Amino acid sequence: MPRSTRCFFHLALRSLLGLAVAIAVLTAGALDGQHAQRNVHAQAPEGVAAQVTLYATADTYVNAFAPATNYGGVGELLIGRSSSGYDNWSLLRFDLTSIPTGSTINSATVQMYADVALTAADAPESAYQVTVNRHVGGITNLWAEGGVTWNNKPDRYVADDAASTVGASSGWYNITVTNAVRQWIQNGAAQNGMTLRGDGSSTWFTSFRSRELGATYHPRLVVDYTAPTPTSTPTATSTLTHTPTATRTNTPTATRTSTPTATVTLTPTPTGTQAITSTPTRTATTTFTPTRTPTRTATPTTSPLISGSCPGTL
Repeated sequence: MPRSTRCFFHLALRSLLGLAVAIAVLTAGALDGQHAQRNVHAQAPEGVAAQVTLYATADTYVNAFAPATNYGGVGELLIGRSSSGYDNWSLLRFDLTSIPTGSTINSATVQMYADVALTAADAPESAYQVTVNRHVGGITNLWAEGGVTWNNKPDRYVADDAASTVGASSGWYNITVTNAVRQWIQNGAAQNGMTLRGDGSSTWFTSFRSRELGATYHPRLVVDYTAPTPTSTPTATSTLTHTPTATRTNTPTATRTSTPTATVTLTPTPTGTQAITSTPTRTATTTFTPTRTPTRTATPTTSPLISGSCPGTL
């Protein structure tokens, strides 16, 4: 296909998509509310396999041909390299909080609806191969749907999954991201979205519908997972064994210490016995009384001596 023809076809496609975006904007408020409700899911019971469908909370693409332009409000997501040699990368972000941390991820696929795909014959074996790269975490690597451009696009990790073939005609396509989601859920990696891109050398690109065109063709992430079985129960049991040990140790120690102290304070009772021994001191005072009595009886003996001398003289 001549280069001028391909460029004309691309411009015509962009015009048609622009008209579709204008119609979609009229119902954007209602659709946003509907999208938010779709991402509300109950968590599966422990150890039970479950499937959850998550709709993109942000989607856009960046274009190397217009590195300072933001395409967050348009209705298309471009992936691949244009005929003029400029790459187009699409960015998606999902809210995975409904999947319990530590769940086993059995499979995960991004589903996107393609409007049209263009390719050249230079490398057909590489055409339509989409590679997914997780975005590096951190505040400095966050991106906003209405602000990201080619110049400030987020850094990426090496692809976790092999490339997926998206096809050359309109319709739904599945892009495998099982290992990427495992990094998020099982290994706790930062959930900062993903980049979908071509091989960087083949001349082809595919136009997918973005969430701005309505819920019917909203890009989505389908995850099959098994919720983890909690292992915290044994830990709680070992904690309970420490409580009775501390209580039994403190109770007898306090009782035995206070009892002998009270006994010692009663010991001064023998001191009252010394007060009783002072009684013999008073008894000694009484012994002086009979000593004085004989002294007084000697006085009459002088009287007879005086009376006896009188008769002798007569």
